[in-house]
Amino acid sequence: MANSTVESVKQDLDFHRALVASTGNACMSELYGVVLNRFIAIKYVLSGQYTTQDGAVDRHVELMRYIVEKDETKAFTCIGYHILKSMELLIAVINDNMVKMDADDAG
Repeated sequence: MANSTVESVKQDLDFHRALVASTGNACMSELYGVVLNRFIAIKYVLSGQYTTQDGAVDRHVELMRYIVEKDETKAFTCIGYHILKSMELLIAVINDNMVKMDADDAG
């Protein structure tokens, strides 16, 4: 991973931690620490082709705009879309790695 990518990933994780902490919800913070940090780490470790945070940064800016505007409907929709896209990426990366492992086993 290039240094700029490492820094980009760190900034992404810092954003998520700050967003969760801003809720003041101890249960959510604990859940984030246990589950979501692991999910995000796995996503980045498995995805060797992952090189940019540009799309995520745009979604984060959009989400923050809705939060500042107190537009709950758009904020929840934005969060849902962000989670969906993250899950799709994770599933695609896992599938790609499973195909590679199957090819290695067959070879």
